[in-house]
Amino acid sequence: MFKRIAVLLSGSGVFDGAEIHESVLTLLALEEAGAEIVMTAPSGPQLHVVNHLSGVVSENEQRDMLVEAARIARGQIIDLESIDLSRIDGVILPGGFGVAKNLSNLALHGADCQVDPRVRDFLIAAKERSLPMGFACISPALAAAVFREGKLTLGSAEEPAVEVLKALGAEHIVCKRDDIICDAERKIASTPAYMGDTTLKALRLGLKRMVDQVMAWANQAEHGDVLSSLSGWSIIGQTLVKTWQLRDDIESLQWVNRVWALAQEVNHHPDIQLGYNTVTIALTTHDQNRLTQADYLLAQQIESLDS
Repeated sequence: MFKRIAVLLSGSGVFDGAEIHESVLTLLALEEAGAEIVMTAPSGPQLHVVNHLSGVVSENEQRDMLVEAARIARGQIIDLESIDLSRIDGVILPGGFGVAKNLSNLALHGADCQVDPRVRDFLIAAKERSLPMGFACISPALAAAVFREGKLTLGSAEEPAVEVLKALGAEHIVCKRDDIICDAERKIASTPAYMGDTTLKALRLGLKRMVDQVMAWANQAEHGDVLSSLSGWSIIGQTLVKTWQLRDDIESLQWVNRVWALAQEVNHHPDIQLGYNTVTIALTTHDQNRLTQADYLLAQQIESLDS
């Protein structure tokens, strides 16, 4: 079953709305993971409008968050107040100054900030439903402002906003630009994204890891009974995945040969990625573009080889 993931935007443009690179790469990762994307934003005026060429605030100009976010969504977006969380399986917030200026007043008041009540109520309701959530760039600070707890990251320990996040009651964990921090207890994944200099490649990898983790948690809610019988496997999109750590390239190749011989016997073939001392196996039913019982059965048979 496709998972419906809500992506909450705060406008369009890094200095006064949602960060566009982060938003688009998040959407790409969600599409690759097989998610159904629900774009949303609250309606209402932005704090201000910034000329992104000069960096100067435009006087006497006002823009609406929802209308601006529709630029990124190509018009396919709904008002946050219209979201039915009973039909949503996860939530992701890209960053951008709009998170700290429009969805909250974090940029103005730091740890004394207030969160837009619509955004606050939406995130609290998502948590009450145990929906997995992903936060990028500055948005983990918004999560701290709403939940007043949790393991989150803004990247470097030297990032000034880290003290704000801590003052809001969350625990900050240092993280590389291309990686994520997982709070498994609360099902929250966060990544630094543009909280400092980075490359599109690193940005892409960190956001993809965040999205994949949110999707894994969302799928686990549906496939928990099956996964509980499989050690170390996770569901990413419509794929069942596990990585083995081995001694060297010879042992890795031997393991691949054993798995491939089994796959030939049952006529259900995995995708295999071979590294020097790692082997990653991904199972999906290719002709149906989804997970089926055949994938779970092959995973169980591979587990018996492992033992």
